[in-house]
Amino acid sequence: MTESDADWKIIAKAEIPALVPREDLLDQLLKWSIIEFEENGRRNFGNKMVVDICDEYTREDGTPTAFAVKLKDIDGVGANIEVLMDNEVVEVEKNGEGFAQEKEATDPNEPPNPFAMSYDIIGKNLIIRRKAGELPESLVPLIREVVGGLSRAINTYYAFGSVYADDST
Repeated sequence: MTESDADWKIIAKAEIPALVPREDLLDQLLKWSIIEFEENGRRNFGNKMVVDICDEYTREDGTPTAFAVKLKDIDGVGANIEVLMDNEVVEVEKNGEGFAQEKEATDPNEPPNPFAMSYDIIGKNLIIRRKAGELPESLVPLIREVVGGLSRAINTYYAFGSVYADDST
């Protein structure tokens, strides 16, 4: 996936901190979206929706890296919202406490730290996007609600490590 794909319009984009495990975040967002939008879409939003894994973005090991929320208005006019990580590679190293952080630029003349554990992760940004082009006015409020729900789920994941947690406890 490239962020500059001309066929897509980015609705929201957020840089994901290095310590957040991408696969877990996307897996929880996918499962949460199935419950929230597909199973409870009609009750919560007055509209039935379908959540599908985007096979074209699935890794060789079978791990999905993107999913789509498919929306339709009363007249059957539809739009797809995709949630995915970009392909940007981030060099990460573990700090003194064992947490992953983005590797800082160092002086090329400085010798590397032999004790630093560094590795690459794929996916610097989480992107929510839709196909470019005309959007039916009837879908705009629904898309806002879907994107708002996804944003709240991501914030909950940051705060509690799970999209299912709430702060009432």
